[in-house]
Amino acid sequence: MGYTPYSSGYQRLTTSGVVGDSGKPILISGFAVECGTAASPFLKDGTSASATVALRLGPCTANQGSPNFLNVPMMLPNGCYASFVTNVNAITVFYIQQSVTN
Repeated sequence: MGYTPYSSGYQRLTTSGVVGDSGKPILISGFAVECGTAASPFLKDGTSASATVALRLGPCTANQGSPNFLNVPMMLPNGCYASFVTNVNAITVFYIQQSVTN
């Protein structure tokens, strides 16, 4: 079994969904929201739409997708689920996550 200490990068989602490896602890270091009109999507601590809201991403400014980086990464121990709302085109999430590979 190989061990990769950390996997970091970003993931762009165009619909609601899981960020990184599903259900594994993840550190969120930033995000960018692309929307047609002002909207406030969420990041949730878990793997589904019913998970607890951890971070509100907005309100965003229409037609701008500038990145927002957190001063200190936010830990979501149960994984991360990006929850879209009306008028959100895409969410890009920057993250750091431990991973184990076979």
